[in-house]
Amino acid sequence: MRRNINILAAKISANKQFIISLSCAVVLAMSGITTAYSASKKNAVRLYDGWTELMYAAWRGQEKAVNQLLKKPHHINAADGDGRTALIYASWNGHAEIVKSLLKDSAAINQQDKNGSSALTWAARQNQLDTLRLLH
Repeated sequence: MRRNINILAAKISANKQFIISLSCAVVLAMSGITTAYSASKKNAVRLYDGWTELMYAAWRGQEKAVNQLLKKPHHINAADGDGRTALIYASWNGHAEIVKSLLKDSAAINQQDKNGSSALTWAARQNQLDTLRLLH
């Protein structure tokens, strides 16, 4: 599957944003998630339960995709149905380089989800020491 994505990416290299969206869609399809849709007035692509492409890439640790997505118009502190942001998802999984990029782009470090947990809380719960150092 990855080889097929690379071949497709080479053929459509002129449109990088399309490739990022396509990669997210392929991963979602492989994961059995089929409810990707665009429902935002600000043209943010919604994936599932209110996830944006940025949240999904941050969750998966896709640093290159995150950096590309940060170059286009976005709402960095957008929250999903649970109140979680891209920064929370990157922190949860210990993706320190992505956390750095999000913080550099003014992600709200103290934003909390519906349970009152911030990125720092999630990093601590998951024992993500490098991420904890960045957030502290």
